[in-house]
Amino acid sequence: MSKQKKISKRDLGELSESLVRFIRDETGIQLDERNISFEIEDAQLNVKLNGRHFCSAEIDLEECEPSSLADGIMEAAGDIKSKLVKITTEELESALPAFSDKIRSALKDKGVSKEDADALIFSFEEGGHWPAIHGMTDAEVESGYPDIFLEVESPSVERLSFKANIYFPEEPVEPVEIIYGIMEALKK
Repeated sequence: MSKQKKISKRDLGELSESLVRFIRDETGIQLDERNISFEIEDAQLNVKLNGRHFCSAEIDLEECEPSSLADGIMEAAGDIKSKLVKITTEELESALPAFSDKIRSALKDKGVSKEDADALIFSFEEGGHWPAIHGMTDAEVESGYPDIFLEVESPSVERLSFKANIYFPEEPVEPVEIIYGIMEALKK
């Protein structure tokens, strides 16, 4: 039979704060504590970010200080930044079908042919980081999320690229900006 000591809500709150601070310091990515959740199964602590699996760590439920738990989680997490980018990209990708349908529908309402609208292919591409500003260290340049772009193309439209707002996966780019860009490209 497994040990079933409870970790207090206060301990989990402190753990969330520690993880947010550690992630910000290590990657430059600012998270909100409310986006982190935990599940405990036997001696396994599962960490989720925005409801998606981030990592799992073995824990001793008898000695579960938030600071030692945070260290164990970060050690188990491995490459934190790439995991965060992957989770963010998955969120964007999961919302993309509804968003692209919305754009196609709006284009049809504006007189774009069904064939042209339906032929559009939407995807996300990682675009790296902004160029260095004089005096910035390499770590500062590569801090935070890389730029992620919504790419749109079809046989009738050469590739269009729009910088995505990763914090709003349901509407990563202003619809008006995409609709205008596509309509202009179709006129050429």
